[in-house]
Amino acid sequence: MASSAAWSTNCAPAPTPSPTSSTGGQTKPVAPLNQNLIEELSGESLYLQDLVTLNSQFTLLVGVRQDWIRQTNTNLRNNTVTRQSPSQASPRAALTWAPNESFSAYVSWGRSFRYNQGADAAGGAFPPEKGEALEAGVKWDLAGRLTGTASLFRIDKENILVNDPANSGFFIPVGAARSQGFEAEANLHLPKGVTATAVYAYTDTEITQDTRANMIGSHLSNIPLHSGALYANWRSDGDAPGSVTVGGGVVYVGKRAGDDVNTGFKLPDYVTVRANLAYRVSKAVSLHLDVENLFDTYYLESSYSDAWITPGAPRTITGKLRVSF
Repeated sequence: MASSAAWSTNCAPAPTPSPTSSTGGQTKPVAPLNQNLIEELSGESLYLQDLVTLNSQFTLLVGVRQDWIRQTNTNLRNNTVTRQSPSQASPRAALTWAPNESFSAYVSWGRSFRYNQGADAAGGAFPPEKGEALEAGVKWDLAGRLTGTASLFRIDKENILVNDPANSGFFIPVGAARSQGFEAEANLHLPKGVTATAVYAYTDTEITQDTRANMIGSHLSNIPLHSGALYANWRSDGDAPGSVTVGGGVVYVGKRAGDDVNTGFKLPDYVTVRANLAYRVSKAVSLHLDVENLFDTYYLESSYSDAWITPGAPRTITGKLRVSF
């Protein structure tokens, strides 16, 4: 069982009163409140799952989740109250084939349901997000030296939130959107404490249904078509006291849409480098030094539109002391 309440106030500061402006001779306007909202959320969930062994090679996972949500939005700006109580049963199933300990293949299907927190520009509650996912993939383990996974996926969702082109800083639910693509991860374990990890994702997104034609066919914002990373580290003496770990990696994020309205505005791709150093003082105590964006690369992380863009974090150095009990 879960419940929560939130108070959301989005307003622009009122300007200092002035008889007239310095240019046009007119009274300066007072910025009104954009939103003054109390949101109350509560809900319950029931989840059942069972793993069935069909034979020595095949297993079947089946499950279902039932959600009940109650949401009340009180708009203090216009004294209106919006209530909704959606519920849904979300089944899932997965079939796995494992002919040996080194290889397995699987296919899975499932439906999802979640509430959309917040309200639109008028203070109304959003309809819940519903989805359906299909995935197929393989896993491998070659004598513990090379392990990894690769999968194809397709996810269709209804009522996902996108930026409201008519009201900056607010969201609207789009009719339906699809994400499909490929994901892979490989882990290499070499002698003398050397390990390496490579990940890659191809994600193609598209708005497939909407009440306004100008959004159909556009990509979801801030989701790159290509992304990936490569990490490696060396540990001198395992977990023994006095052991030193040195590592680093490269992260790549490709070009992505900067808004949801298919204007052609895109954020450029970027590459950042990270590094880490660790020293194990004892079995229970270790010291860590992590550096993100090692070369202080300037990049654009995300955006709502071409007028609202968030730059990425500069070089960040973090020191940590870890104690295990």
